Amino acid sequence: MKWGQEKSRIWLGVLNDHFLGPKNAFLCGGDISIVDYFGFALTSAGELIHCDFAQWPNVARWIAAMKARPSTKAVYEVFDGFVASTKEAAFERV
Repeated sequence: MKWGQEKSRIWLGVLNDHFLGPKNAFLCGGDISIVDYFGFALTSAGELIHCDFAQWPNVARWIAAMKARPSTKAVYEVFDGFVASTKEAAFERV
């Protein structure tokens, strides 16, 4: 568990500092690409255990931008319901 948490922190730091940084709206710069949709699917899995991405502000901003996309609500409807069902559960988090 500790190893996974450490590696997750490292990779979230890389995502935050090197791919997104303070200037990039999306992973490959200013335009959304398939990489953003794939990366969002992987990163949003942290929401199942209610990860707090505040330590990585660029990641949190990017996640918010992806959630604001017109199709996200419909595509993630079942996933969001699953996330809501785990709200009171205790998890080890990043």
